[in-house]
Amino acid sequence: SYLGEPTKTRLVHAGWEQLHVHHLHGGGDRWPQNPNAEPSNFAGGLEKFPPNDQQSINLDSQTIGPMESYTLQHECGAGGCQQAAGDFLYHCHIAQHYIAGMWGIWRVFDTRQPDLAVIPGRTAPPTAVTSQGLLGLTVEGKRVVPRAGLNDPNTQVAVEDLVENEIPPQGVPADKVDATVLDWTRGGTPAAPLYLNEPDDTAVWVNYQSPTPGQRNPLMFNPLNGRPAYPMLKPHLGSRPPFSPNGHSGAPYLGNTA
Repeated sequence: SYLGEPTKTRLVHAGWEQLHVHHLHGGGDRWPQNPNAEPSNFAGGLEKFPPNDQQSINLDSQTIGPMESYTLQHECGAGGCQQAAGDFLYHCHIAQHYIAGMWGIWRVFDTRQPDLAVIPGRTAPPTAVTSQGLLGLTVEGKRVVPRAGLNDPNTQVAVEDLVENEIPPQGVPADKVDATVLDWTRGGTPAAPLYLNEPDDTAVWVNYQSPTPGQRNPLMFNPLNGRPAYPMLKPHLGSRPPFSPNGHSGAPYLGNTA
């Protein structure tokens, strides 16, 4: 999905005997137990403080029995009321069931994807840009410039500072369990810095092979807020993903207004 898209989940139990519990992770991802008891908010967008006195309670889990079905109208749209881009795990809450394979990922993008259509009538998300594409844009009230051209910190922000505050510390991991650094590099020129991601995985796995093995591809960013376009990381199966960006920024895809 794209961030904020009105989203319904059709939950169907076509089996027999066993009960299941559909559970969606994400914190701000919920749906009303009785959607007809209150005005629909399944396309409400960002709500940092959604109403808590509604006529229906909100759920993040739904028990379902044989031959039952439910329509889950997700509050605030894809990404939940916090409007978070990311991968949201859903699974059966019975341990033996999700261990056996009853789980999946709902991926929510914040920039346009070549293989994902936009819902008719909705505004398309922005197209991701490289760090060079951020130059000249305004992010959080400041014009993005190269550090070499920074003259007024009150009205300008260096693209180097903007980017490096949002990505993990630079370095080569010591081994596959080292999650303290990310092997990114900065190329381009002082007037137009270009940030490149770690080299793509060269291993060939079942159902996955990088289209550019061993190649460093540019880090991509959302031009509306300057944050890394989701997903920033590429699969390196068997390796731990790196820790949070420099300064422990928390969730780089969230903010007070976005």
